[in-house]
Amino acid sequence: MPARCVNYYSEKAATSCSRHLKDPALIRDLKSLLGPANVLSQKENLLLYEFDGSVEKARPEAVVFPHTTEHVSRIVKLAAKYQVPVVGRGAGTGLSGGALARRGGVMIVFARMNRVLELDLENRRAVVQPGPEFLAALGLSAPLKPISARITYQDSCHLLHGQKIREAPRQLLRAIPGRGIGGTAVRGYLLRLGGCLHVTQTKASLDLLAEKMACAKTTNAQIIATANPGCLLQLRAGVGIHTTGQEVLHVIELLDRACANTAS
Repeated sequence: MPARCVNYYSEKAATSCSRHLKDPALIRDLKSLLGPANVLSQKENLLLYEFDGSVEKARPEAVVFPHTTEHVSRIVKLAAKYQVPVVGRGAGTGLSGGALARRGGVMIVFARMNRVLELDLENRRAVVQPGPEFLAALGLSAPLKPISARITYQDSCHLLHGQKIREAPRQLLRAIPGRGIGGTAVRGYLLRLGGCLHVTQTKASLDLLAEKMACAKTTNAQIIATANPGCLLQLRAGVGIHTTGQEVLHVIELLDRACANTAS
């Protein structure tokens, strides 16, 4: 099936996008290299990767998740062999459409390259892969004082689905003394409703935001924590629309607040 390319800013740009038919041999070689779990090629799996934080759309023919630099090198060589374009993607939160597969081809998602390769504490230097989430593994050395509020955590889709990171943010939150972290505010299928979907699918986004905030209210938490700026904006909007009276903070903001409390 040809890659679909839609550009809401320029119809001319949209119609000029070339389309490459999916080559079964390319998909087979990618799966052989990375394993089937690290290659997406079905239409329903590609939908999530046809947009970033902008309002433009362009669907790739395949999405791959390398774990090493060698993987990336061999993916690019396969793309050259089959004469298809490649595009790199991190968390997909960019606002300028830079991570879109405008000409189809292979999208290389770096989110699972999340290892700390070298850590020099004395010189405060780290060599990391493109998608690190190492603060929880490193550990918190600063003393933390209690935050007198119940906290519920909202999973960010790029962390949960892209990087497969679920426990690290919760581990950081549990390190804060206080009334504890409650249940997850929403079910998994309600993720990925901020950013461009609020623009392109406004009614659906607002309907699901209402359910999301209802779920958050059932946790009896005074603070909703999240790890993504897009989620932060959407949840704050939800608090205002549905007058839940909750505070929405990034995980790092909460840690900063707990550290600041130690000075008092």
